[in-house]
Amino acid sequence: MRERLDEGPILQSHHLANLRSDPIRQDTECQEDIGLAGKAHDLAGQLPLLDRKRLELGKALGSRAKLLLLDEIAAGLTEREVEELVALIATLKTGHAIIWIEHIPHALRAVADRIMVLHFGRNVLEGPPGDVMTSQLVREIYMGFGADDAA
Repeated sequence: MRERLDEGPILQSHHLANLRSDPIRQDTECQEDIGLAGKAHDLAGQLPLLDRKRLELGKALGSRAKLLLLDEIAAGLTEREVEELVALIATLKTGHAIIWIEHIPHALRAVADRIMVLHFGRNVLEGPPGDVMTSQLVREIYMGFGADDAA
């Protein structure tokens, strides 16, 4: 399917939500908010990876979702792109609950208020990012450092 941003994805989310009085204006504002202003005539499938991820966030925002479920949204991005994405997600914290599964620790640290570490489906640690990221248990599970290994 080939659709341009001005024809489809975010605007369709607005129609599905059926809660906006002026969906085209809201769509334009959403494109600006997520960093896609000026790309309305681009084909969604030809957008760079970071912009496709922004578009997915825009579709969720267009549906007026209050909970955003982000599953490794930073995967495949360059370090600069991760920083841009993190900045965007940080702006969404005030109006949305966010559950974010991620394997890029510094991305989570920059945005999360609390981090839950799962190991084989079990919650093994939960707390503020600084505490969780420096935990010996987390180092052992995710980085392969044993308790006796030098840091």
